[in-house]
Amino acid sequence: QEDLPFHDVLARLVDKGGRPNPMAVLPAIHNMFPYTDAEQMCVALKAWLDLEKLKQDEMSNSYDLDDEQAPWNEEHVIDLSTLEMISSGAARAGSSSLILLVWDILEFCGYSPTEAIFENTVVAFASQPDSLRQTFAAMATMREYGHVPSRPLIRTISLVIRPRQSNVNNGLQVLLGNEDGKLISLESLNVIMSAYAERGETEQTLDILNVMEENNIQPNEDSYSFAIEVLGKEIHRKKMNDDSSFLHKNIDIAVEILTKMEKNGVAPTSDVVRQYLELLCLAGEIETATTVVEHYISNGDECTPCINNKSIYRVALANAREHNLDKAKELAEQMSETIPALQRKIRSIEQRYLHLQGLRKRHNFTNTDSSFQN
Repeated sequence: QEDLPFHDVLARLVDKGGRPNPMAVLPAIHNMFPYTDAEQMCVALKAWLDLEKLKQDEMSNSYDLDDEQAPWNEEHVIDLSTLEMISSGAARAGSSSLILLVWDILEFCGYSPTEAIFENTVVAFASQPDSLRQTFAAMATMREYGHVPSRPLIRTISLVIRPRQSNVNNGLQVLLGNEDGKLISLESLNVIMSAYAERGETEQTLDILNVMEENNIQPNEDSYSFAIEVLGKEIHRKKMNDDSSFLHKNIDIAVEILTKMEKNGVAPTSDVVRQYLELLCLAGEIETATTVVEHYISNGDECTPCINNKSIYRVALANAREHNLDKAKELAEQMSETIPALQRKIRSIEQRYLHLQGLRKRHNFTNTDSSFQN
């Protein structure tokens, strides 16, 4: 591709009425992997599509109206897996033009869009601030095809739109201003909620729970985890400003959220538990966090999905920093795999702590000895 611009040669041939050998067209497109140059890919795919449409029309015209439909030559058609990879390239490049061309080829070839293509379509649109309506429309269509937008997809969209609060606000207005109500859903509101939470916007994040209630949408475990996440971020931010008056208030709000979650029949997940433990550790409630972890560990397989190594790591490290070294070591041993980084941190904290203890003892001994001499 660096030596010969396949896309440009292919486009020029088709524009001039040329008929490139199908045996050469697809390899030229495949050679453009990983398909992240959106401009080149658009040129090449459009040339391929124009060429295939022309061939299909010629084949159709060669058959009488009463005859069977012209046979479809699948030998030189772009396969579905290649289209998935091209859609991935469109998502990475943030190119709506390329992703729309992928959908044109899907329709032309009679393919049914896969979950991966839907996800890449959503991300490609989300990368452009002016395409939030198309982003949420793609998510709605994705649901119609039986694919539920996953938490990683929601987090990816959130990551793209969160840098500017105006983007997040506009996204919410797009959802609330949609007259037919097709764009607003649990997942689309979770995108907005996640973006607000990652920005640390507490009031706006919690308000989305009210928006869900107003629209008869039941929050799920992701919604509740985002709500608890923002409470922890607020604690972290205000602690840096030596403001601790709100600590117990945020913990109480988190408990209310967990109680509401249980009342609504939503089972806790590892994400919910992890955000709650993070909140407790940030608030200095290490003992409570330790109790929560030990509760889930002691219940064995029943609660295994609720606790993971990341949560145990966080609480073990918090104990170590509070010089509860025995408890930190005990929690570290409860992890499903040994984490060398955690072991090193606990040892390092222990060595510094013992060193300081030794200095204090020597200092106290020196002061005592001096007092006797005096």
